Amino acid sequence: MDLLEWGEQQRDRGMGLAADAQDRARPHFREAALVAIKRIALRQNTVHANDLYTEVLGEADHPNCWGSIWKEAATNGWIIMTGTTRQCVDPKKHRHRSPVYRSLICKVPA
Repeated sequence: MDLLEWGEQQRDRGMGLAADAQDRARPHFREAALVAIKRIALRQNTVHANDLYTEVLGEADHPNCWGSIWKEAATNGWIIMTGTTRQCVDPKKHRHRSPVYRSLICKVPA
């Protein structure tokens, strides 16, 4: 196993641990987040973390769980990374730049 494969394995392990911790803290959060991402992806051409603030989710108990949620939405074929980022509006994110995803299921013309 090379260093890149090891890093990907560790990333996936960490996302799994965060997802499990979130599921224990609030069992239906993951499903609600996936529904919200899909709903957004159906109505607009791009999806970003800022878009989720308009949905009624509340905050994640374990913020690192979001990596696995975005990954699942991509695996489901709803979104794909664009390679660009946008600054988050949530002050708790300290001006973090999150990925912008392109919707693969948008029902509204571009």
